[in-house]
This record gives sequence, C-alpha cells and structure tokens, in this order.
Amino acid sequence: METLLPSPLPDRIDQENWEKLHLHLSQSIGALLQQGELERLMQIFYRLDVSEIIVQRIFKTQPSELWPELLATEMLKREQKRLYYRNLYKNADHSELPE
Repeated sequence: METLLPSPLPDRIDQENWEKLHLHLSQSIGALLQQGELERLMQIFYRLDVSEIIVQRIFKTQPSELWPELLATEMLKREQKRLYYRNLYKNADHSELPE
C-alpha cells in the first residue's frame, strides 16, 4: 500500500518540496476518500497530530472537491511545524542542562 508521505522526509520543507509533497498528499487523500477510507484517513491525521477540529471544519464548510487539497495543506503545515521544533531543539545549546 502506498504511504501518504514519502520517506525519508526532508529536514525542511522548501517551496519545491512543499509543491511535490502537496501534490502527492492530495492525490493519496483523494484516493482514500474515493475508496471510502475516511476512518483510516482520520487515524492518519491523529497520528500526525493534525487537529480534528480543523479536519471537521474542512468537511463541514468546504466543497468535497477541495477536501484533498485542503487536508494536504493542513498535513504539511503540521509537518512543517514539527520539523521547525525538531530543528530548534536539535540545534539548541544544551550545556546548561543538568547531567
């Protein structure tokens, strides 16, 4: 089964990577929606820590043909935030931490 996010993920999501990932995610999300795999998709959002409130808002307020693109955007925004904090703490000065 094809994964939603290609692996390995880049350390940062620049514009070129964003566009490639967004296209890939939109297509994968669209396929899952067409196959009626909403529960599986919600599990993926949960594992990626995408806000259920945001996902439900998209489902309730946006036309269904826009769902894959909007959901892909939310997934990438969350991943970008995660990468930001990972890099922030990876590069932080830990010299003041107790041993």
